[in-house]
Amino acid sequence: MSSHSISFQLNGESQTVNVSPRELLTDVLRDKVSIKSVRFGCEEGACGSCTIEMDGQTVKSCMIPAVRANGKSISTIEGSDLSEITRKVQAAFASCHALQCGYCTSGMIMSAANLLKKNSGKTLTEDEIKNGIAGNICRCTGYNNIIHAVKVANGQAEPLAESETTINKGDSWIGRPLQRREDKRLVAGKGRFADNYGEYGDLHAAVARSTKAHAKIIKIDTRVAEKMSGVRRVITGEEAKKYWQPLAPTMELLDLKLPKRYALAVDKVVFYGEPVVLVVADDPYIAEDAAESIKVQYEDLPVNTDPTATISAIDEPERLLYPEWETNTQVEVRFEHGEVNSLFASADLVIEEKIGSHRYSAMPMETRVARADYDKDEDHLIIRASTQIAHQMRMAIGQVFGIPESRIEVLAGDVGGGFGAKLSVDSEYFAVLGTMLCHKPVRWNETRTGWMHAGPGARDYHTTSRAAFDRNGTVIAMETDIVADMGCDGAERGCGIGMPLNGGNYAPGPYTIENYRTNIRCVVTNKGPYNAYRGYGKDLANMLIERLLDQAADKLEIDPIEIRKRNLLTKYPFQLVTGPIIENGTLRECLEKLAKNMKLPELRKEQANALREGRHLGLALVPYIEPAGATFPGSTSQNYESITLRIAADGSVHVITGIQSLGQGIETVYAQVCADQLGCAIEDVTVSWGDTKASPFGSGTFSSRGAMFAVGAIINATEKLLPRIKIGASVILECDPSEVVIKNGTISCPKSEPALSFKDLAFAAYVQPGAEIILADADGPLLEALGVYRHPQVNWKPDDLGRMQFYPAHANGAAGALVEVDIETGKVDVKKIWMVADHGVILNPLILQGQIKGSIVQQLGGTIYENLEYDDEGKPLANTLKEYGMPTVWAAPEIEIDHLVSKSPSTSVGAKGAGEDGSIATSTVLMAAVEDALRVHNVKVMSCPLSPFKVKEMIEKAME
Repeated sequence: MSSHSISFQLNGESQTVNVSPRELLTDVLRDKVSIKSVRFGCEEGACGSCTIEMDGQTVKSCMIPAVRANGKSISTIEGSDLSEITRKVQAAFASCHALQCGYCTSGMIMSAANLLKKNSGKTLTEDEIKNGIAGNICRCTGYNNIIHAVKVANGQAEPLAESETTINKGDSWIGRPLQRREDKRLVAGKGRFADNYGEYGDLHAAVARSTKAHAKIIKIDTRVAEKMSGVRRVITGEEAKKYWQPLAPTMELLDLKLPKRYALAVDKVVFYGEPVVLVVADDPYIAEDAAESIKVQYEDLPVNTDPTATISAIDEPERLLYPEWETNTQVEVRFEHGEVNSLFASADLVIEEKIGSHRYSAMPMETRVARADYDKDEDHLIIRASTQIAHQMRMAIGQVFGIPESRIEVLAGDVGGGFGAKLSVDSEYFAVLGTMLCHKPVRWNETRTGWMHAGPGARDYHTTSRAAFDRNGTVIAMETDIVADMGCDGAERGCGIGMPLNGGNYAPGPYTIENYRTNIRCVVTNKGPYNAYRGYGKDLANMLIERLLDQAADKLEIDPIEIRKRNLLTKYPFQLVTGPIIENGTLRECLEKLAKNMKLPELRKEQANALREGRHLGLALVPYIEPAGATFPGSTSQNYESITLRIAADGSVHVITGIQSLGQGIETVYAQVCADQLGCAIEDVTVSWGDTKASPFGSGTFSSRGAMFAVGAIINATEKLLPRIKIGASVILECDPSEVVIKNGTISCPKSEPALSFKDLAFAAYVQPGAEIILADADGPLLEALGVYRHPQVNWKPDDLGRMQFYPAHANGAAGALVEVDIETGKVDVKKIWMVADHGVILNPLILQGQIKGSIVQQLGGTIYENLEYDDEGKPLANTLKEYGMPTVWAAPEIEIDHLVSKSPSTSVGAKGAGEDGSIATSTVLMAAVEDALRVHNVKVMSCPLSPFKVKEMIEKAME
């Protein structure tokens, strides 16, 4: 391919590089001049992660051929000559928690700074700010804090880190709204993302994907690809079998069936986009061209896209995805307790509804990325990946390739969003196979279209839910029947199979329902795999009971809040009928506070006035529980976490955790906890993660577990070190260990002067006079400890009814919504979301608020905009982010959050976790609010999405 020499100014410096006509500017900036802040998120100019300035105008570099940069002046966020406005925006983003994972942040800051430059000295309206950043997508924050940050940078508002309330008064670091430490590098474009690491000469992997959803592979023609210059290896699934084993499952619990498939299809394909052939080449363009040249001959098989219909495939063998199963049901779970049938028969009222949710995806801005480097002589593999579970990835790679785990090192730095979708190992195997065959480092970067076709989906529930009521509105019995669409699999390529199980297990909700029956069927279809997603079935559980309560309240003419109060828990601890124990909480108090904060009488007056004007406003309130800290037998989700706590000879403190950073602020929060518990200065604490050679074994990041498990492990380690510190200090200060006081980095004794610093003590222990003198009476000579935490409320031993406790903690709260529905178009405008939440002790209120806002808007996006649709032949209808419907800044409503606190009885700090909080009740409350808006037209809202087309369809059906 011909190349051209181009020259341009980059951040004030001259650059000259050779480029080919098809090379994109993003690739050239990243790979040829080492500008790593420019990121790929969509390949179509939709996400804005690649935003730069060219001749003073913001442009999407992924849409610009590099040759067009010739003679231009380009600015990125790495420049040392950044304008004062850009620096103000960077500072404002950090002080307002306007970023979480940081993947989109560089592009977002470039757009925001450009907006302020063009409007210098002008006070901007919120709509003007939204217009300025509308071309940039953020998956984490929910946009509210970004808008606020732009106002701060423009002198229109105060930083949230200054205005957020400190929860715990006094000297404690816990409860303070500290600005995140990690933001310093992220706002400067220096995030440690997986695709930032690579060297000149790395090879690149691509795959040829199936163009059929269900078919036998008859013949594969790779001859054209093999002859292409720059292609190093082409390997089919059949050829690859000699080098690897089938995919390592993420779950093997219950009686679930496993497909036992390989990462490359062998004899048949079971979903559109399934990888069929792996190509390794000198650059990504050659690899993609070679993959596209591969011809595959198929023999069609019947395609399953309807999960309820595919259950009957047992009578049609060709419709079976995995004939050895003799069914398309991956697992079926039943539970029953109480006199369900008789109570339904005698009830004053029975409400039965078909409730469902469509298929959508976690869709992090960073797709699946891996760089693998295998040293054959040493039999040693290093893989850098975007994952939530570094240690579990090492385990899976070891199983698949037969390499001892001790010879595998998984590195995971900053991760550009996970949300549950990176809890399994799937396409990452391609980089490993490539490096083992080619003996050079191999990079794998999944395209956005690749994610759309083969990435994990979620939700996709089809349920019948019914409840029996007495005339006072008390729920006397409940029954749910759940069919969940696993796509091709929910336990190997993904771990989403637990979502419908949670839906059935927690469907009784926070209510005193003692008679309950559920049947849950997880069914495979010819769609992409099914993986975890924020909320993990707890959203379904909330929907199943809350939608019934609203219908019953209407039939019985009881206020919707009142019917909930009549059924809510009245005492703690309380064991739900399905087994989970709700340890404590403030369910009733949260609901009452929410009603007060929403000013319901005023909203009802506004609603009535709007209706007289022909406008349809709706409002709703629902309580929720957030089960947190998932632990499952037969899976990698275990009931433990560990950290190493080390005090160095200079007194600095290092926390090394098995938890993975995904944007939840662990560098900051864990330092706050460590400083409080150990008594050291917070600035002396460093937190690191994501290196399986350095960090102790941990279960990773999911299910809001860090605030319990990692914090518990930190406390356990400090409890081991504090006696050593006091013994050592007592020798130097010549006092009793019980008299030693440790506070904010100073170690003192009332009877002795002068006080010691951590540096003084550490040097004395490690060097002069040494541990054999000052730590002779301690339990160990090192200022280092392994901290381990096991949650005491987990119980995997089934009781007489087969019930167990998988989730040890339960945050709770209540959510409210105000919407307006245009009955002519079906468009739903979410005006405001309210929440009152109780997560136990709040570790950092600034970070907590950001987590809640982000999860609210994520779930709002899935409820209204996002959709992974398939046609009857199993082909995905969305190939890009634009077609998929990712929410932009215009989707973000006003959000108001309040808190109550009931300290967890199971951890000394008392935190319960909060990462999924906004994902539990948001869909439910939006459905209820839309129904309330359309009440005059007798519209029932029992399913998502609430897209204009679907809502208009509901209105027309009700008016027939």
